[in-house]
Amino acid sequence: MKPSFCLAAALACLPLPAAGVSGSPIMAGPGLVVDDRGSPSETRALRRIAASLARSRTAAGLLQELAIIGNAKIAFSSSAASRKDESAPFDPDRITIQGTLAWANFTEPQLRVFLDEKLLPYSPDRVAPILAHELLGHSLPLLKADKAGLGRSVFARFDGAELYASMVDSAVGLELRLESYEDEASRLMRSTAAYVAEIRFWGAGYALALSREEAADPATAYRKRLTMARASLRDLAGERLRWKAREALLKHLLDEDGMNRAVLRTARVEVRYRLDTYLPDRRERLPQVIKALEEELAYGRTPTGKSDWKLLAEAAGHPFLKELDEKILFLQSRLRDLRPDAAPPRKEWADWSAVQGIAEEDLRRHDGLDPKAVQSAF
Repeated sequence: MKPSFCLAAALACLPLPAAGVSGSPIMAGPGLVVDDRGSPSETRALRRIAASLARSRTAAGLLQELAIIGNAKIAFSSSAASRKDESAPFDPDRITIQGTLAWANFTEPQLRVFLDEKLLPYSPDRVAPILAHELLGHSLPLLKADKAGLGRSVFARFDGAELYASMVDSAVGLELRLESYEDEASRLMRSTAAYVAEIRFWGAGYALALSREEAADPATAYRKRLTMARASLRDLAGERLRWKAREALLKHLLDEDGMNRAVLRTARVEVRYRLDTYLPDRRERLPQVIKALEEELAYGRTPTGKSDWKLLAEAAGHPFLKELDEKILFLQSRLRDLRPDAAPPRKEWADWSAVQGIAEEDLRRHDGLDPKAVQSAF
């Protein structure tokens, strides 16, 4: 498989993080070794994070599975040390899961998982689901896929890999009673298919991941995604204008007396998020997604690409992937047990129908608001 085959934010061949210099290993529970890098505070933090993991029923069970295969070393490191070495040849046996706050190197004979040092001040319970995602949600299945004869790089091409990791961190988060995982858990409980579709354009790796059904015809799946990604990129300018119109409308409404300020302030928070974070992030990621899909389609027309795609089609029926689907259903059931009264996942932060009602009422009461300003915001 070629280097662009990705999982999490990216799969690549990376050198070991320079900041992760090994010291004396310290056992931190089944399957876990703290890689003592000379900082007592980091060692203490890692042991507490490991203890938090052990308090989660889901994580504790998976750690027992990891211990059967072998121990994993955990350490803090700087994100700068995880930058991709573009000159290194791709090696399927030394792939790296590159997440935002955690990453894992497969270097024989032992797996190493690194947490971004920026997480050091956070509580162990807050960090535990992040470690669970990379270590138990991604790394453990990759190791097991290898032993099952499927292969790490092939397994990483299927969207069940990311879905399973998200299920794991959500279950751990809920078991540790972290409210920040409730919304994601609700989305996973409601529809795994919708969740996978939602994350598909987060980055190149997500866009290239296939369902077992899509693996029979990758070209059709990728062409459909490419069309959607191009349309989303074209629509960004119009979407930004709509959020700018909402920003101006909210400014006017907040200056008026007698308005529902709680609703309007919540809407203003979302507007700032959309304009300052969400839309710029989409503008950065969508061209990367489009480029990856275009390259993958071109690659699929080469003899090597055709051979790789054929391998994916054959792998789609592998027992390991079927077993993973069953595990995903089990974890979905576990989430429902943990949150039987879970609210439907939110689509937007603000109640924009309420904002629209406030704006229309203002139109009826005053002459200061342009009807076109309301129309352009909704």
